[in-house]
Amino acid sequence: MKFQSQISSQSKGFYTIFLLPIVWLKKALEAIMKYLSQLIWAELISGEQVDNGIFNLILFVIFCLLSIATYRLEKYQSAIVLFSAVLWYLDRLFAKQQYFYHKKQTNASVIDSKDGWVSWKIVTPKKETRQLRFHLNNISHIAIKSAYILGGAFEEPVAMGWQVSITLKDEGNLLIYEEASVVDAIARGRELANYFKVSIAFLSSEGRTNYSDPATESIVNPPNRLIRGIISSNAIRVSKTAHRWHIFSRWTFNDSPIQE
Repeated sequence: MKFQSQISSQSKGFYTIFLLPIVWLKKALEAIMKYLSQLIWAELISGEQVDNGIFNLILFVIFCLLSIATYRLEKYQSAIVLFSAVLWYLDRLFAKQQYFYHKKQTNASVIDSKDGWVSWKIVTPKKETRQLRFHLNNISHIAIKSAYILGGAFEEPVAMGWQVSITLKDEGNLLIYEEASVVDAIARGRELANYFKVSIAFLSSEGRTNYSDPATESIVNPPNRLIRGIISSNAIRVSKTAHRWHIFSRWTFNDSPIQE
């Protein structure tokens, strides 16, 4: 039996090389401002200070330079914001068009032999090949997860897909499918699960269903029932009714660490 698919691969356009200086400047300023903000709030809230005097002086000089630059460029603020917004929008628009209409394909395949051994292979558009051979008994479950597709010079999300992969007992994940619709992803996952006779799990999900993530479930409901685990704020939950699936993410007070 052979399962195979073509997965869209995002590649940067020719114009992105001209935007690299702006991208590097943006990332550098974001990193500096984030670090300075963390230092300021750490000192205000918990009283933590950097003991290195020279390092403090360098940070102070950087802060002063950024403040002066902000003041000097204040009259150009509207033009800078408008230019940045248009540049970001065009970059994202070109990246989406390239992803949806000028696709480069990554080929993935799984071949099951009669002796119980399974061969997995994936070939990228650059003809780079990854392959693995494992025994049928080493398959743990079929995993489905949501994934943002990043593209463009600024590496912003341009699409969202649902990836279907084989999870091995050694926690290795082998990508097989990537679908734009969760319904198609579930259909692909059920096809693989029925063939290999294993279960399906939505990664980073939790709940009292057969489709919740086993790793998350072991944290949420440990055997000793002493600790209620931490669930990330973007935890995906799945519920099933007689006629439809309900997939959603939600934060509640119980998502915080609580000792029972």
